[in-house]
Order: sequence, then structure tokens, then C-alpha cells
Amino acid sequence: MAAYYVDSAGSNTSPYDTWAKAATSFATAVAAATASGDVIYVDQGFTETLAANTAYTFANHVSVICSNDKTNAPPQILGAMGASAWIGHTATSYQITINGGYKVFIYGLTFRTAGSSSAAQLIICNTDNAHFEFENVYFWTGSS
Repeated sequence: MAAYYVDSAGSNTSPYDTWAKAATSFATAVAAATASGDVIYVDQGFTETLAANTAYTFANHVSVICSNDKTNAPPQILGAMGASAWIGHTATSYQITINGGYKVFIYGLTFRTAGSSSAAQLIICNTDNAHFEFENVYFWTGSS
């Protein structure tokens, strides 16, 4: 079991195991978290603007926790992005897909899609007996 960190202020230095060496994209941390029990900590103020349709495929039983605690390792304080931070896009119609055949727990993230097309979608694929559990997660769809 390993801990991975995601923060725009990180140095994007593998193995992304501290806030200072944090991955600067959520996809990087998801790709790194391959062992059962791995945890991805995402900074509460992290915003990632996607440039294309994006799929996050979890390769094992993983937890994703949003936190505003950069003092403790592991973080002791939970946070939620809400409407002030997000993963997605504010104007372009991109799809965000969350998939994988495992048990995945996600706490406090905001996934955001927008645009004037029906292509702006949040897709959760429950394949191969996967189980996704979301707590305090904001699915923000701003399509017109």
C-alpha cells in the first residue's frame, strides 16, 4: 500500500509520495496507484483543466481522498473541492470517464464538464464487477 499526492504546486517527481513531489495531474497519480490499498491524496485547491476527453482507469482497489491538510502525512483533515476547484473543463465539451474493475472510493473531488454539446458527459463505467463509492463528490455538468 502506497500513498500518492496530487497538487498543482508539486514538483511532479515520481513516486509522488509527498506534497512537495506531488503529481501535477490526476491521471498521473491514478496510473501510479496500481496496488490494492493504495491511496491518492488530492489537494483541496487542485484544479486541472483537461485538453481532451479523459478516462481515469483504476488498476486496483484504490481510495482517492481530497484534503486541505499539507502538514501531516498522511493528511488528517478531509476537504472538498466544491465549486472552487475541479477536474474537467469550464467551456469545452469533453467527456470524463471513470472506470476499472475494482472497488474504488472517491471522497471530495469535483468532476466538471461544460460546453454546448451533448458530448460533455461524466461517464462512470461499472465493468467487471467494479464498485465505485462516492462521498461528498460534486458532479458538475454545465452543458447548455
